[in-house]
Amino acid sequence: MSARTKYVLRPLVPSHKSFRNAPLTSNALGNRLHDHLVVAGLYEGDACHSFRRGSLQAAHARGATREELKAKAQIATESVLDLYLDRTAHLTGRNTRRRA
Repeated sequence: MSARTKYVLRPLVPSHKSFRNAPLTSNALGNRLHDHLVVAGLYEGDACHSFRRGSLQAAHARGATREELKAKAQIATESVLDLYLDRTAHLTGRNTRRRA
């Protein structure tokens, strides 16, 4: 088997000694992110979706237009974009689904 693969992140085989040549599911990625943040003492309710939100906020801070932001995130409405750009929404404690 070639060392090259089209997947950047891949799941482990059951023995945990190598990786399957398959994409990592978003659920598995979320679990890995959670576990590593907990071990590092950095977990504060973050999820994979936090990166999407952060990416949009960073692009907005660099001057991207609202149309560019909507295209980047495949967002159709202004109201949804407003939710992503709100810098205080995460303080409401809505992200309670993840384990601590």
